[in-house]
Amino acid sequence: LFVMESTAAEYIGAYGSKYPVTPVLDRYRDQSLIYKQIYAHAPASNQSLVSMLGSVYPWISYRSLTKEHPDVAMPTLSSVLGQQGYRTAFFSAADIRFQNGDQFLAARSFDTVADFRSPECARRQFIVDPSKGWSHLDGANEECLPTSFDQWLGQDTSTPFFTMMWTVQTHYPYVVDAEETDYGVNDATLN
Repeated sequence: LFVMESTAAEYIGAYGSKYPVTPVLDRYRDQSLIYKQIYAHAPASNQSLVSMLGSVYPWISYRSLTKEHPDVAMPTLSSVLGQQGYRTAFFSAADIRFQNGDQFLAARSFDTVADFRSPECARRQFIVDPSKGWSHLDGANEECLPTSFDQWLGQDTSTPFFTMMWTVQTHYPYVVDAEETDYGVNDATLN
């Protein structure tokens, strides 16, 4: 399960984006199922994490399940598949400590959980100044995700697996890890 963090449909070529920023995804458009009426059920990553893994709606509140009850007893894709003999892993280029996401994931029966602090991600990190009012917005170049996955998968290719990979560079504060491309937007921070 691959999650492109905070990526709006208006930036995906398959949805008619005027910006050429998803060339790899665009190549698979004709082989893909494209949903035309789908909406985010929650405006926060930690709430989406709970919903995607546990198939539950988030609280309609400012409160967060991951922050307040990270060890809540509930079946998730990872725990159910783990009970069926699957290997399970969660890889993120972000800092999963945001809103106690690390504690929530630790209670989901994943065999492996890794974020931007893992060895595969350590070489290309970006650290967000916490004096800006937010903590745990640090991350790494997403190139570490397939590297982490490949290394993990190579440890046992005979067992079925469930893996979740979660990006970060498409999430504010938008860190560019190469030369920035000018897409002609009014606000350069959106390039």
